[in-house]
Amino acid sequence: MFNEGGRSRPPPFQTSRSRSLSFARTLLGVPFRYALLPLVVVVAGTIASTVAAHELARILNEADRARFEYAVSQNQDAIADRVGAYVDVLRAGAGLFAASSEVTRTDFREFAAQLELSRRYPGIQGIGWSARLHRPEIAARYVADARREGLDQFRFWPDQPVGERHGIVYLEPLDRRNAAALGFDMHSRPNRREAMDRARDTGAPAVSGQVTLVQEIDVDRQAGFLIYVPVYEGRTAPRTLEQRRERLAGFVYAPFRAQDFFLGVFADGPAPDVGYAVYDAQVAEDALLFRSERFDAGGRFETRAVLRVEGRDWVVVYRGGRVGPAAERGVPTIVFAFGLLATLLLSLASLGQARARYDAEEAASEAVREIAARQQAENQQKLLLDELNHRVKNTLATVQS
Repeated sequence: MFNEGGRSRPPPFQTSRSRSLSFARTLLGVPFRYALLPLVVVVAGTIASTVAAHELARILNEADRARFEYAVSQNQDAIADRVGAYVDVLRAGAGLFAASSEVTRTDFREFAAQLELSRRYPGIQGIGWSARLHRPEIAARYVADARREGLDQFRFWPDQPVGERHGIVYLEPLDRRNAAALGFDMHSRPNRREAMDRARDTGAPAVSGQVTLVQEIDVDRQAGFLIYVPVYEGRTAPRTLEQRRERLAGFVYAPFRAQDFFLGVFADGPAPDVGYAVYDAQVAEDALLFRSERFDAGGRFETRAVLRVEGRDWVVVYRGGRVGPAAERGVPTIVFAFGLLATLLLSLASLGQARARYDAEEAASEAVREIAARQQAENQQKLLLDELNHRVKNTLATVQS
């Protein structure tokens, strides 16, 4: 455009609204008011797809957590049930001593063989008898019997007992590991003594704290623990604390290598993608009984569960990730992708309709403009003819006059 001086003028200032309309017309091929519905479809569809995927992810996450918590509950029950089964075995051994005036090494060996420990009770290191040596003649008799039965090196150790003296007399099966523990005074070690005294005073089974078994004679050592069931002199159980302490004859007990025990409990694995670590009384590295391989991999969920095991607390830390079916894991992404695809198709369809409507209205407007232009042309022609006729008449009139 030019002004009177012939110089060009700058184009009119474009507002942000006009630029937006131009952008919409350029991008979508129609003015903004026609593109409004497709844009609404895009925005609404994207929001709906996002909300649906997020909600589905939340539901699946809650389902994963529920399965994780169920796995934790099942694992806690499995540990408690396995400990209960071993306590029942020890109670049977205590019943053997309570029902007999004397239990020989042969008697105890046959009893242990009937239990089929290695097959029916995986994880147990053995079953034994630890006698209370509160009179010198008791210790002398056990030593003499053992040596007469071929155990020439049998003795009670350590030689300097701490407090009340005890000693392992029988331990089956008598393999290389268990043979190393014969004669050992478990009451001389604090963790064992606490459990033995608790079992003696309560008359109930007791689990020790974390220990290193004297059976750990190889390089591959494991943390361990023991379970004690008290046996008292006489046919009836003592009723008072003083009577229980006075009439204690010894303990039927079982040593456990912790890794063997927990691998036996979870022979098939506790649950997919669930790891666990078991601690004695508190979560600390020096209190660790067992840690599964999956535990170090971490996970989205973690919980601690305290398991009361025959007077002792075990703290079990569980970690888990996706514990549900693997097919569920990509469902939110698939839902989101299909939602976007449906949004795209609907917006394209809506845009097609908008373009058709715009084109129809443009065609109608063009037809109206053509009719108006034709009418205007006819009117102008009529005006010209009238003007010409008027001037001709005026000219003739002038000539005649």
